[in-house]
Amino acid sequence: MVIDLSAVLETLRAEGLAVVPGALGAATCRDVVDRLESVLAKRNEQGVFFGNAHYQVLYNYFMEDRALIDLVAPDIFDRVMRHAIDDDYVLISPSARNRQSRPEFSGGAPTSGIGWHIDSRRIGGDVPEVLQPSPIFFGIVALDDLGPANGATEYLPGSHLRYERPPDREATFAETKILEAPAGSVVFMDSAIWHRVGDASPTRRWTIFNMYGPWFMKPYFDFTTMFSEEEAASLEPKLRQVFHFDSRPPHDHTESTITLRRVREAGQV
Repeated sequence: MVIDLSAVLETLRAEGLAVVPGALGAATCRDVVDRLESVLAKRNEQGVFFGNAHYQVLYNYFMEDRALIDLVAPDIFDRVMRHAIDDDYVLISPSARNRQSRPEFSGGAPTSGIGWHIDSRRIGGDVPEVLQPSPIFFGIVALDDLGPANGATEYLPGSHLRYERPPDREATFAETKILEAPAGSVVFMDSAIWHRVGDASPTRRWTIFNMYGPWFMKPYFDFTTMFSEEEAASLEPKLRQVFHFDSRPPHDHTESTITLRRVREAGQV
């Protein structure tokens, strides 16, 4: 897909969120949703975390169905993340999310995303400050139409430039917007923007949320252990990079004193 990369990055930096329609076709979206529903059913049957009856969340959605791995780092995400982060960006956390009321699912567990929050990182001990510029960005895929009728993300445009957390998870802001995007769109979002998931509804809204960051940031999961040796060897270079195979720390100093494989193989210090 051809995109105006400069325009996307300019909007992302200014507003904290940029929507690009038409990245996936309708048939592809339907196929992915069917596959996610199968993964959801399996995890529910097996007692594996899937969120709950009001918010279904599938972390590492590709584990049961390797066909879904194509959503981990599609070319359009790769182009944007190399500019927003750097060439050695990695995956921090992948999830598929459906903010739908589904009474057939009982039990479950609480999920992230409820109430106003940021997903950026803070340091500073007793006086924590949000890192700036933001080191983390989301690549989002709308598999269904997103809008106010089906619990789409609510956000405060420009709030990513405040580099602080919302004062109250239950606060009310007059200038907020609802993420509206037709099925097949991709969305880029700065993790420092103030946002929250919308209210659950009976209407489906499957969405892929991939969080990316710099290579030296610790991921939420140990991706390198999710693949057999044969699977790992067959991964294309871009996927090996985002799954941290190229930035795993060496065993000790006798193996190498440089973590990043690209730098190590180039013989740079």
